[in-house]
Amino acid sequence: MPICALCGRDVPTLTEHHLVPRSRGKKGQELPTVMICSPCHRQLHVLFTNEELARDFNTLEKLRENEAVRRFVKWIRKQHPESYVRVRR
Repeated sequence: MPICALCGRDVPTLTEHHLVPRSRGKKGQELPTVMICSPCHRQLHVLFTNEELARDFNTLEKLRENEAVRRFVKWIRKQHPESYVRVRR
């Protein structure tokens, strides 16, 4: 099974997260990405605007340093990898 780059869980599928959102990149510019599970991906977009992601959280390390992300990762690691997880604002 693939492993989420953010929470470290073995999950059935991963999604590609653009560390700098495509809406903030320049046309034709290759943007850095990481492969993360769907719950982590949805949670990041609930927690942060595209502007915040581009400016303040454009690396995996910066995301991991955020307290809200740390709390979510601590919680999600306890969840079954195949269960649907609702994210909250």
